[in-house]
Amino acid sequence: MEAKTIDYVEGICKDEKLRDLICESETCYINNDGYLCGYKNENEFDYSDIEKAVKNSEKAFDGVFYGVQPKFILVSETEVRDAVLKIKSISSTSVESEKALSDSDAKLRLQRVLEQAIANGASDVHIRLSNKHGTSELSQRKDGEFIDLMPNQTLKYGEELCRYAATAIGGQQAFSMETQVDATFEIMLDVSEVDSKGSKVTLSKTTKWRLSQIKIDDGSKVTIRALQIGAEKILTLKQLGLSKGHIDAFVKIVNSAQGALLMSGPTGSGKTTTINAGLSTIKSTKVVHSLEDPVEFLRQGKNNFSTAVNEDFTDKKTKKKTKSFQHYGKVLLRHDTNCLYFGEVRDKEAAAIFMRLATTGQVMVGTIHCNSAISIITTIAEQLGVPVSQLAAPGIIKGLAHQRLVRTLCPDCKIPHEKANEYFDRDSSLEQAYEDVEKMRLQQDVDVSGVYYRNSHSNCTTCKGSGEKGRTALFELILVDAKAREFIRELKLNEWLEHLKEQGFPSLRDHAQSKLTSGVLDYRSIIEEVDGLVEEKVEHSYQQMRVME
Repeated sequence: MEAKTIDYVEGICKDEKLRDLICESETCYINNDGYLCGYKNENEFDYSDIEKAVKNSEKAFDGVFYGVQPKFILVSETEVRDAVLKIKSISSTSVESEKALSDSDAKLRLQRVLEQAIANGASDVHIRLSNKHGTSELSQRKDGEFIDLMPNQTLKYGEELCRYAATAIGGQQAFSMETQVDATFEIMLDVSEVDSKGSKVTLSKTTKWRLSQIKIDDGSKVTIRALQIGAEKILTLKQLGLSKGHIDAFVKIVNSAQGALLMSGPTGSGKTTTINAGLSTIKSTKVVHSLEDPVEFLRQGKNNFSTAVNEDFTDKKTKKKTKSFQHYGKVLLRHDTNCLYFGEVRDKEAAAIFMRLATTGQVMVGTIHCNSAISIITTIAEQLGVPVSQLAAPGIIKGLAHQRLVRTLCPDCKIPHEKANEYFDRDSSLEQAYEDVEKMRLQQDVDVSGVYYRNSHSNCTTCKGSGEKGRTALFELILVDAKAREFIRELKLNEWLEHLKEQGFPSLRDHAQSKLTSGVLDYRSIIEEVDGLVEEKVEHSYQQMRVME
C-alpha cells in the first residue's frame, strides 16, 4: 500500500466516529499507510469495530482507504499511547468547543461504552468526572476487580454520556457536576451470545441499568450498574456455587408455609441473584411478589409480580411516601401473597413492616448489609430497633444467611501446589500464599494436594492472562431452631457461635477452605473476602511491631 502524504492524526480526525473509537479504546491507531497498529494481539482484543470504521469511511484519510481491509501490525504500547495522545490533543480543542452532542450521538457513545463493558463481563461502569484535570476516567468492575475501561477521556465526553443516560432516557430533570442523580434506564445494545449450536451470535437486546451520582472532591462520580442484560436465564443455586446441603435448606425455607429468611453481604456480593435463584424453585401455584429498588430480575411465570420502590418519592397531594417499602408492604397485606421478597431492609420503618409481614402467614425474604449471618441479629435489633422478643418468637426467623463472591481459577492455566515454587520468581505474592497454605496444612491437618494458584503471567486465551475467570459464591446459612431462639432472646451471640460449632455448622470460612482444597479458588483471592483461613497468633504480631529497622 503506497504511503500517503496526509498525516495520520489529521486523517483519523476527519472521521469523528473513527476518532472516538480510537480514543476510547486506546489500544491502536491507523498509520499513514492505512495499517491498524495495535499493542495487543488480535486474539487479546477485538479490533473489528475500528477495522469496519476505517474500511467503510469516505471521510477518514479523504477516503483513500475506503473499501480496504486494514492490515494489522503489532507495535509497542508506548507507540500507541503517543499516537492516541496526539489525536486527543489535536481534536480536544475543536471537540470541546462544539455544541452539546445531539441525543443520537450521545446515545451511540453510551451504547459503545456499555457494549464494551458487557463484552468484558463487567457488572458496573465507574465514571470519574474531574474538574481539576478536565478528564473523564471510565473504569469497570469485572469479577470483583476495579480495572480500566476507557481511561483518559475528555471531561465533556463523560459529562455528555452521563447527561444523556440520566435525562434523555433516565427520566431525570437535569444532570451536572453539582447534581446528585439516581436513575434507572433502558437502552438497546448489541450483545454477543452463544446459540444452541455453539456459534457466537450478536443480538440486539433491551438492557436495563441503574445510574447513581455522588459529589467528590474534584468533581463528580457516576456508577452505572447492569441490572438486566436482555432476558437472562436465572442461574440455579448449584451454578452459583452453593453446596447440596445449603441448597436443600435454602429451598426448604423459601417453600415453607411462613417465616422469614434474611440474607446479608456487602454490595455486589450477589445476594439478589442467589435469592432469585431460590425464589425460582417456588411452585407456580404460589404467588410471589418482590419489592425492589430497582427491580433487578424479571422472573418468569404468571404467579410472579414485581414492584419498583422509590424511597425518595412523595405524593404531592398527601405529602406521604407512597412508593416506599413501608407503604407497599402495608398494601400487600391485602394482596394474598405466599412469598414476599423485600429488596433491602435498610431502615427502622422497613424493618418494622418486614417483621410485621413475617407474622401474617407468608414467607418473607429480605437482604441486609452486615458482615456475617449471625450479626444480622444485632444489626436488626440494635440498629433497626426490632424487639428481640419478636426476633426470638417461634416461627418468625427461620434462616440467616451470608454470602461473598470470589474469583474462580482459570481451569486451563492454574498452578498446582506442588509446582508453585517454580513460579516464585515471576509472582512476588505466590511464595507467601504457598507458605500460608503450608501453615494451614500443619495447623489444621488439611490435605492441600488439591490446592491450585492463579497464573497471572501466562498467555492463556481462556482468562486473557489474569489467571482467573468468573466468580463463585461463598455461603453460610444458620437455621434458627428453639435453642437458637434462646440465644437470640438474650443476645448471647458468642455463646451461640460456640453452640453452632458444636453442632457442625459450616461457616463461610469452612466453605472457602473447601473450595481452596478442591482447586476452585486461589488462596489470595479468598483472603480478600474471608478472614481467619490461617490462624495468626497475636503475640507474633506484637513481637514484629517491636522490631526496629
